Amino acid sequence: MSEKQTKAIEGNERGLTDAQREIALRKPLTRFKRNRSEPAELEALRHKLIQARVMQGITAIEAAEKFGYANSSQLSQIESGVRPTPSDWKFLRQAAEVYAVSTDWLLGLSPNMEQDARVIREHALLRGSESIVRGFIAQMAEAIIQTARQTNVVEEELVRVLEDVETVTARFETFAARSDFEDMPGGAPILAAVKRLAAGVAPLRAKLEKLQAIEAAINELKTGNAIAPQRFVEFFEQRDEESPRAVAACFADT
Repeated sequence: MSEKQTKAIEGNERGLTDAQREIALRKPLTRFKRNRSEPAELEALRHKLIQARVMQGITAIEAAEKFGYANSSQLSQIESGVRPTPSDWKFLRQAAEVYAVSTDWLLGLSPNMEQDARVIREHALLRGSESIVRGFIAQMAEAIIQTARQTNVVEEELVRVLEDVETVTARFETFAARSDFEDMPGGAPILAAVKRLAAGVAPLRAKLEKLQAIEAAINELKTGNAIAPQRFVEFFEQRDEESPRAVAACFADT
């Protein structure tokens, strides 16, 4: 299209009525025909550019002014396929600003035509949520460290003690089942002591479960899995009596 023809079209467009303007706006979109010799992605972008301009209700002349072109010839040639469709990031950013659409929509990466500002706000909300989650994880990690320090016992020690107590209890129950056990001197007090021992390690068993829960939680965090906050609430609401000191209290009067 020559510069003379472009100026003639521009002159005609400026004097259009609203109805004629609407028809002129949609004409490039209704006449769009894909060029099979061009990459499909660029042809899709060309169609998106026309669609964006039509949806914004601006003519090629008005759009050309916003792009900074001397006249609408260059833009019209891009839309008609006479001129190659620009695909560099500067043009895409400028087109997104001129037509108030998202670059993702222009590139066919998103079905949402909304302006980038909305996407930016959504991303800001997501970043805010991410910071909250990171803060929660940091607090839980610190709580885990403090709990481990206060516990002052390792899992292996608890497992060993519990296994020894279970072994002693099992063997003593076998021994106490003998018919002559009750006639042995001191048999009744020893039986009562063993029963208290078996009952007294219950807090140790709870402590072991607590340590195993900590280890499981840490492993989940390491693998990137989210942990339900309620799990931590229940975890840290356990009574203080569930500690090795409770075992000593059980045998205070033995």
